[in-house]
Amino acid sequence: MYARITRSQVRIERVELSLKIIKESILPAAKAQKGYRGFLLFMNDKTGEGTIITLWESEHHCKASDDNHYYQEQLIKLMNYFTAPPVREEYEVEFYDLNF
Repeated sequence: MYARITRSQVRIERVELSLKIIKESILPAAKAQKGYRGFLLFMNDKTGEGTIITLWESEHHCKASDDNHYYQEQLIKLMNYFTAPPVREEYEVEFYDLNF
């Protein structure tokens, strides 16, 4: 499994709208990607700082979501709300234990 982590900060007055866009547009677009395995969102509504982790079946699937412009198209949806450019990292998932 592979993970893409995107850290960003949105303007405080745009946190709720950003969450709505993520839930109604970005999450469904992620689910439509081949190899998609999960989506986690962490948000501090007092600072506007947030982290999105998307999980992918393989590095190939994670990279393919760049090649087909999925990732860039999702960033554009929030571009006017960011206070600074988002920071992106990718990792191989060595271990996970989720119990929801």
